[in-house]
Amino acid sequence: MDSAGSRRDVDMPELWIGRTLATGIAAAGLAVAATGATPEIQPAEGLRAQQIARNAAIATHDRDRLGSVLAEDVSFSSHILHRQGRDAVIETWTGLWTRRPDLQMTFQADRTRASASFNAVAESGTWTERWTETDGLVTLSGTYLTVWSKDKAGQWRIAAETIAPLRCKGGAYCRR
Repeated sequence: MDSAGSRRDVDMPELWIGRTLATGIAAAGLAVAATGATPEIQPAEGLRAQQIARNAAIATHDRDRLGSVLAEDVSFSSHILHRQGRDAVIETWTGLWTRRPDLQMTFQADRTRASASFNAVAESGTWTERWTETDGLVTLSGTYLTVWSKDKAGQWRIAAETIAPLRCKGGAYCRR
């Protein structure tokens, strides 16, 4: 029956075959994922150094150091902002540092998974930022996902980053 209440012509064996195929494909996908067909590696120490460099660059408002961690074609997104390319992302950070001279922001990874086949790392966790508005201290935090990739020189660079603000504590900024 369709939504109007009339019977549809459905060949039951075809429906059964379709469902069986779909179930088989899904099971095969889970089996590949479970057996690790795409090998995972432990992220290299070079990645940890880049993660530290990112946090240090943001803490010291160092645009050059931050630029050294970003891929040329990096993509950055939040719920209100989308930037493409190293220069655009650095300009965004520079603007934030100008408007919020005491801005401090850190990324704390909860999970980091790396793929040997793709020279890619998925890092996710919590980011927290603090700055002072005219009516007091603001603390904003949420979840982030950073995709790292190795460049031709073998250096880990941020290829994409997305942040989602989930909590805000402070003055009027949090009530807008």
